[in-house]
Amino acid sequence: MSREFRYVGSGYFHSVLDDAANPEGGGRHEITKLLSELYGALAPLEYDSASYEASDAGPERVVLGLQENWTRIEAAMMKLKHVYQRDRDLIQAVIREMNRL
Repeated sequence: MSREFRYVGSGYFHSVLDDAANPEGGGRHEITKLLSELYGALAPLEYDSASYEASDAGPERVVLGLQENWTRIEAAMMKLKHVYQRDRDLIQAVIREMNRL
């Protein structure tokens, strides 16, 4: 099957993730840039998963792929989580201030 698992539109999902990791123009918003980093971290694991699902590789490929890519995936998720928490705290502070008025 050659990684036809999760074929979307005109490409394989791992290719779509690779493309999303390097958007034209690089993205302007901080969250856009962080999502690009996360997509880039997930692309190799998606490739491993698609290879297994297409019967081009054994299950160990997915297991090892997660182990090999976890540090990068986790780092990208933590950066996104930091922005989420920072923005959530800001929103809560604004709401508290508005309620005092």
